[in-house]
Amino acid sequence: MANELKVDTTEGRPSVVIYECMSGEIFHISPLSLPTLRAIQLKAQDIYPYPDKAPYQIPDPAEVAFTEGQMSKAEDNPEYVEACKAVDKERGQWVDKAVFNYAARMPKYPTEDTLIAAYESKLKALKEIAVFDETDTDYDIVLLNFVLTGNADYSTIIRLAVQAVALTAEEISNGIRFFRPRISRQPA
Repeated sequence: MANELKVDTTEGRPSVVIYECMSGEIFHISPLSLPTLRAIQLKAQDIYPYPDKAPYQIPDPAEVAFTEGQMSKAEDNPEYVEACKAVDKERGQWVDKAVFNYAARMPKYPTEDTLIAAYESKLKALKEIAVFDETDTDYDIVLLNFVLTGNADYSTIIRLAVQAVALTAEEISNGIRFFRPRISRQPA
């Protein structure tokens, strides 16, 4: 089966994307709206806040400080930058999982239990020969080892869920600024 896009004829937007994984399992993906995606991202920021800046600030040297005791910006400290990158990674993983769980459905398996039951014998055999993280549920193990078997299945489903999100005016403006210098350098 080829991947399909069903379009809502009244507004021309995708209503459901049908995706077939490398395993042959079918997902129905509901594209997210911009407010939904933004709400998910804000939740990730609440769960994974950036570290407090104070421990990463150091006093500026007297020759560059405008006032005595002036502190450097935490953003100038490589340790703070690395800590923020780690937070960004956690946020990204959480957002991806939240988008997947919210937007992707398997019509053949309406519940996690029906999916687990369908792969019960394979799950049992795999657990006898493999070790999993203690936080992995049977559903996670089945999903990641038997259903999402293609290298890009998981990321493709997430991409399909967010592909219909409209760009904001700021994103469009930033895109224009990016291309304008490139266009002006090309010979006429």
